[in-house]
Amino acid sequence: MIKKIFKIIGISLLIGILGLMIIGTIANIILIPSKEKIKVDQVMYATMNRINSECPIHVGANFYLTKACFNCDTICYDYELRYNTETDKYYSENSEILKKLTTFLFVVNEHYGWNSKWAALINKYDYIWKQRIKICDENFITAEFNGNELNSALKDITSDEALQSYLDATLFLVNQGTPIIFDEEGNLLSNIQVSKDNYIELSKKYQLLKSLSLNDRDVICEFSIPEVIYSSAIFKEINKNPETVELLLKEMCTDLEFKDFLKIFVLAKCNLVFRYYGIKSKELVEIKIPYSMIRHHTYIPPELLEE
Repeated sequence: MIKKIFKIIGISLLIGILGLMIIGTIANIILIPSKEKIKVDQVMYATMNRINSECPIHVGANFYLTKACFNCDTICYDYELRYNTETDKYYSENSEILKKLTTFLFVVNEHYGWNSKWAALINKYDYIWKQRIKICDENFITAEFNGNELNSALKDITSDEALQSYLDATLFLVNQGTPIIFDEEGNLLSNIQVSKDNYIELSKKYQLLKSLSLNDRDVICEFSIPEVIYSSAIFKEINKNPETVELLLKEMCTDLEFKDFLKIFVLAKCNLVFRYYGIKSKELVEIKIPYSMIRHHTYIPPELLEE
């Protein structure tokens, strides 16, 4: 009888120990990251540190990437919208459009945003991608996606309705910052402020982007040029030959911000029209760059292209 009791106790203990071993093994599988995931996490931390070392980064329109972090399997990008009183109201009334536009800017940015590797990592390791858009002193618009939700968002952000919203928002936001000053080599001069008092004087020295507008499928960029280096006559010569127009576009695309800026127009199948008004000659020259040419010089992630 005593032997039987001990035998039962022994079997129970053995079952208990085996049970604990099985539970421990399962816990290790679930709780302890694989060596591969640890390496991927380390790459993510390094990537976020690299991006932060370059912040703030202008990513399009009035959007600036101010911070990137990776914590608890969540990739978080913080954006800030540079605004004034008029745009503040616009932001608050169009928060859903801004969420989609920010997601769009993330996806099309070749250097700080989406690519096939990001897609694979988010899906494989169940990462969460989160974006926060600062619109006022302490107010944030937040969007958060897991892998399936982000894949769904990719389809949503390239619908015709969404693209039209981005076009409207982009034109509005850019126009809030005009006139935008460039030197005659096309370099942005963000440190010079334009006012009514110095506008005429600055227009004699620098290129000024005065406005952006949409006419049917043409995005029209209105410039004034001082004609110190490039005159209206030179732009007329460029306009005579499609090959020289393409060379002009190719030169513009060496500016990575401009290249990313073009992508929304490519997906919306828009042409780009540059209207140059010569300060000295008083002549207006219009150079039209067709959608097909812009498409050739602009990378679009395959996930966004129509099947």
